[in-house]
Amino acid sequence: MNDFFNKDSFAMRFLTELCNLIIVNILFMLTCIPIVTIGASLSALYRVTFAIHCKEEVTVVRTYFKTFKSSFKQATLLWVPSFIAFAFFIYEILLILFILDPSYKMTQIPVWFMLILILSVWIYSFPMIGLYEQPLKQTLKNSVILAVSNLPVTISTIVVKGGIIFISLKYPTWGVIIGSFFLLFGFGLSSFVTAFFLKKIFEKYGSLSPYDENEPEFMTLDSADYDTDEEGLKEESETEDPWDAL
Repeated sequence: MNDFFNKDSFAMRFLTELCNLIIVNILFMLTCIPIVTIGASLSALYRVTFAIHCKEEVTVVRTYFKTFKSSFKQATLLWVPSFIAFAFFIYEILLILFILDPSYKMTQIPVWFMLILILSVWIYSFPMIGLYEQPLKQTLKNSVILAVSNLPVTISTIVVKGGIIFISLKYPTWGVIIGSFFLLFGFGLSSFVTAFFLKKIFEKYGSLSPYDENEPEFMTLDSADYDTDEEGLKEESETEDPWDAL
C-alpha cells in the first residue's frame, strides 16, 4: 500500500498525469470560447502535454496561461486567417457535393488538397509556436517541411481526428459518447497522443531540456551541446538555430 502512494510509483504517476490532462482540458475549453483564441489555446495545450511527456513536475495552470500569453500574437495571426480559409474550403466542398451539377465533382480535388494542407500546417505549427521562439514565417516553413517529410504521422493524425468528427456527426449516439469523453479529458488526451509522435520528430532538430525546476523550457539546442553553465548557455545560444537548417 505504501508503494501505491509513492509519488514515483506507476499508479501515482498515472493518476497525476490523468489529473493534469483533465485540468488542461478544462482550461483549453474555457479559453477556446471566444473562437479567435483557439490558436493560442492549442499552443498552450501542446506546451503542457509536451511537459508531461518530459516527466517534469509541471504546474499546469501556470504553464498553460504563461504559454497562452506568450504565443497569443503569433498563434492568432496564424489561426484567424487559416480558419477563415478552412471554413471557405469546407463551404466549397459542400457546394460541389450537394448543390452543383455532378459534372463539377472533379473540381473538389484542389479544394481537398488545400484543406489537407491547412490541417497539416496546424498539426505542426501550433505546437511549435508553444515550444519554440522563432518567426511565424519560419514556423510555417518548418511546418510544411515536417508535414511532407513525416507523411505517415501527418496523414494518420488527420485521418484519426477526422474520423472521430465524422463518426460523431454520422451517428448521434456515438456523438454523445465521444462528446462526453472530450468534455472530460478528450482534448488533453488527443494532444497528449499527438505530442508523443511530434516529440520524436522535434527532437531530431532540437532537444527538449528542463530549464526551470517547475516548468520545462523547450530548447532548440542540441542535447549533446547543452551546457548547464550560464556562460556555456550564452555561447551556445549564439550558434545557428537547427530549425533554420530545415
